Amino acid sequence: MLDLYKLLNAKFDEMNLKNVEIYNAKPSIVTVFPSIILNFENVFEFEKYREDIQIDIDIFSNNDSIVEIETIVNTIDNALNRLNYNDEDLNCIIYRQNVWKFYLDETNENDTTIIKRRKLKYVIKKYE
Repeated sequence: MLDLYKLLNAKFDEMNLKNVEIYNAKPSIVTVFPSIILNFENVFEFEKYREDIQIDIDIFSNNDSIVEIETIVNTIDNALNRLNYNDEDLNCIIYRQNVWKFYLDETNENDTTIIKRRKLKYVIKKYE
């Protein structure tokens, strides 16, 4: 799994998302906006040489405009969807799942600011 974290972190570095905080695990509370949380959900072994790994990417923004969050979502999706990566340590293909955006507007308990949230769902087909 470490090789996938390294790949995704390298891809996020290439995306050059300025002023975006990226977490590799669910923090107890998100205080920096915009922010991205990577979460590996499930691993399924379908064949002896292939694993399917589900990944959720949550994007949060407290900007009043949807332009910021949608720009981040489109940047991530353009970089990851159908990404075919091969090197001596890792061979994988990343596919977006059917439903890829959830429009969730959440409010903070202590604040009336609306926090916009989008969830991207992908499956990574990892080959040995």
